[in-house]
Amino acid sequence: AVVSTQTTGFLLTKTTDLPPSKNAKPLREMLRRREFYILFAIFGLNKLPLAYIASCGKFYGETFLSGDMFLSVVLGAAGLFNSLGRPCWGVVHDKLGLQWSLLGLGWLSALAILSSYLSAFLEGTLYQKCAYSLSVWGAFFCCAGNYAVFPAATALYFGHEGLGTKYGVLYVSQGAGALLYGLYTAVLPFWSPLVLSIVGTSLVSGSLAFFFRSSRSKPADCDRMELLGSEEFELVERPR
Repeated sequence: AVVSTQTTGFLLTKTTDLPPSKNAKPLREMLRRREFYILFAIFGLNKLPLAYIASCGKFYGETFLSGDMFLSVVLGAAGLFNSLGRPCWGVVHDKLGLQWSLLGLGWLSALAILSSYLSAFLEGTLYQKCAYSLSVWGAFFCCAGNYAVFPAATALYFGHEGLGTKYGVLYVSQGAGALLYGLYTAVLPFWSPLVLSIVGTSLVSGSLAFFFRSSRSKPADCDRMELLGSEEFELVERPR
């Protein structure tokens, strides 16, 4: 049976009566698409700011700040921003679309890392502690958004079928990003060249977002819902 929803202009039908979603892409086909490799590159590059903050926070505290207590409080509070960043960036993705989400993640991460670098020149002042705290919290807030935006992007571009496997393959980029960070630390002199290279990498990551359209996902993408017990239904556009 077909149930009409006149307020939205869509028809509600059982998914068993419908062909597979037009947005569904087998894993093999996903690996042949340009969008996958762009997302892979962005996701991997976005690993670097968090890797830097996590590995160099102790060095910064011992070199430019007095006392480990302050550093412990800052890094402890970063967990709160890490948690808040996920729903916030999820809202940004839903309201503004993938392009602006990726752009914000990359460029704001670059700003946060640059702020942590510049705060070192305020040594011994209250402004240094404030600037460093905000930069660390901002970096964690932005990095958390990766885990809200990229699962949604995977479903949007490659379909919901086999989503766990597809996102798992995309997540391999985090390992590639960690290897790239290790290469940076091995090749680049510490400290300024390393930090500024990560800032530049984050700017490149955000700029790659221009390869995507700014439009948001629509119900016509066949989002699935659970209704009437265990029966699965799907939204399809009503013929005009």
